[in-house]
This record gives sequence, structure tokens and C-alpha cells, in this order.
Amino acid sequence: MRYRPNHNGDPVVDVSPRDVHELRPVVCAVLRRHGCPEREIDDIAQHVEIVMWQSLNEGRVHGHDLEETRDALVMYLVRVAQNAYLNFRSKASTRREVLPDEPVDIVSGSPITRMEARDLLRRIHAHPNVARLLMNVAKGMPLVDREKVAEMTSGTY
Repeated sequence: MRYRPNHNGDPVVDVSPRDVHELRPVVCAVLRRHGCPEREIDDIAQHVEIVMWQSLNEGRVHGHDLEETRDALVMYLVRVAQNAYLNFRSKASTRREVLPDEPVDIVSGSPITRMEARDLLRRIHAHPNVARLLMNVAKGMPLVDREKVAEMTSGTY
């Protein structure tokens, strides 16, 4: 790693792709610190490497008053990683909007079906005996045993 003058004579970082790739653990640490999901870190880190290499080729990584080229490179790399994560987080495809009190495992994409399911669950939750009865039905418990456990008579349901 070294500095080279750009077209204006300002010092810019001159490094190889290997030097950029060796800083990948720094990128991953920055992404984790900002709360990036673990499953996305590799993709975003690869994107950061590509952006860094383009920036280095275009002479955009300035050294300014820093003596060590590694310091200038890491400072720029951290900024690129932060921006890449912020861009990732603001993309519509990565936002997960969940309605309050919504069960996670409802598979229907229809909002009407989801609202009806939430309403039904709220009504069942309000009556513990009914909830207990339904759980026993799901377990395959015989009718006579279900009535005893749920403390209900056959005319109740």
C-alpha cells in the first residue's frame, strides 16, 4: 500500500484488490455493529469490495493528512460499508412490516384472511375453556375426555 498523486497532485491510495479483500473482516465487523442481519453480511461485504475497488481505480480514496495508507483506506472502507448497509436497509425488498399481534406463521398473503385469523385468535384467547377444548381437538382427544378437561357440557359447544 502506498500513495500516488492523482491528476491534481493530491495523494490518493494505491492498493491491490488483495489488500482490499484482506480488509473484509473490518467490513463484516462494521456491518455487525450496525445491526446487519447475519444472512446478508457476505452479500453486502462483496458489494463494498466492488465499490472500494471502483473508488480506488477512480482515485477517490484520498490520504489527506494521514501518513499511513492503511488508515485512509480503512476510514473510506468504513464509510462505504455504513452507506451500503443504510442503502440495504432502506430497500423495499428488505423491509419486513408486521402488523401488531400478528402470528408469525400465517401463510396467506391476503390481508383480509390475515385480519380474520387475528380476530378469531383474539376471540379464542378471550375464552380459555374454548381454547383448551380446541387444543384437545387438535391433539385427537376423544369427545368425553374433551368435555371433562375443558369443564364444559356437551350443550356448551
